Amino acid sequence: MIATAEAAPGDAGAQYRAGEAREKAAASDAARALYGKAIAASPESEWAARANLRLATLARHDRAWTEAEKRLTSAEALNEGDRFAIADDCAMERAHRLLADKQHAKALELLDGAIRRYPSSNRMGELRFYAGVANFNLDRKNWAHYHWWWVLENIPKDHHVLRCSVALTAEANCFANPELGGYAPTKEMTINEGVNERTRARADYEELKGKYGK
Repeated sequence: MIATAEAAPGDAGAQYRAGEAREKAAASDAARALYGKAIAASPESEWAARANLRLATLARHDRAWTEAEKRLTSAEALNEGDRFAIADDCAMERAHRLLADKQHAKALELLDGAIRRYPSSNRMGELRFYAGVANFNLDRKNWAHYHWWWVLENIPKDHHVLRCSVALTAEANCFANPELGGYAPTKEMTINEGVNERTRARADYEELKGKYGK
């Protein structure tokens, strides 16, 4: 893949795929360079839009929010009418910034909108998990339970399942949860207490699952 990109510097797709490979190998600087080459090779293409999106994500990992916003704006400018189906990605990336700034109400509004508009999003687990985080921080814990249980119930193979499962025990958990601002309300938690907390959270899910979006 890397050799292909080196052999075809004008092939935006080859540069993008090589960038993905480097990113997955935790070679962020090399990935950034390759994404930049993808944009330069075909600045109006889907590859350019997706490369800008990946650059926004890498900037978010560094908490370089100004750069992240610049890249998201570039990706959106190319994605008129969501022709490249990345609007859900852009919404999720912007929500990360809002959550980092503790603007939970604004983040929730953005996440709720994306969940409703893009029901087939491949980032649904992430959207739902962070909608739960936003609700939890707004003291809407029943709605947090709803989103986290939704992930367990509907997309059990999603890689956010474990995070949702742990978050569901938050009210009884003795371990500081970094996803919830270090929340750790108790000194210890028995197995039964954890099970009881998940059962209580499931009751919230059952009560609310027909009401979301109404």
